[in-house]
Amino acid sequence: MSDEASTSRVTEGLTLLGRPVRGSIGPEAIETIASAPGINEIAFVSNELTALCPMTEQPDVYSIRISYRPRERAIEHKSLKLYLFGFRNRGIFAEHLAAEVAQDLASVVDVPVRVQVTQQPRGGLSLEVDAEGTPRASSSS
Repeated sequence: MSDEASTSRVTEGLTLLGRPVRGSIGPEAIETIASAPGINEIAFVSNELTALCPMTEQPDVYSIRISYRPRERAIEHKSLKLYLFGFRNRGIFAEHLAAEVAQDLASVVDVPVRVQVTQQPRGGLSLEVDAEGTPRASSSS
């Protein structure tokens, strides 16, 4: 199979990649690509995640690490960035943010997903949260 045909097969069905997109997307719009054979782990790392404190509405800045062992599908990078961007204007505690992202992504790729969030220090105290999302049971079983 040619490189062009292989790329076409992997990118088939993607609607966000290579196109201008304004704003964020919800978890239902996160796109995936076919996972390559031999991948042991995929990890996304960023120190640019922001959300609002639900009490003070002040911005909270986070580092995030998302990791999982793919089976058939892998999370497409641009759609993940757009999804995470959606927390920017949302009031949410770090603990809930980590758990929600882990569960949303586990549902997308149908494998457990680990999310580690570190909130930048506020008042001299940093907060680290480690959450794992598990795939939802299939309704066909």
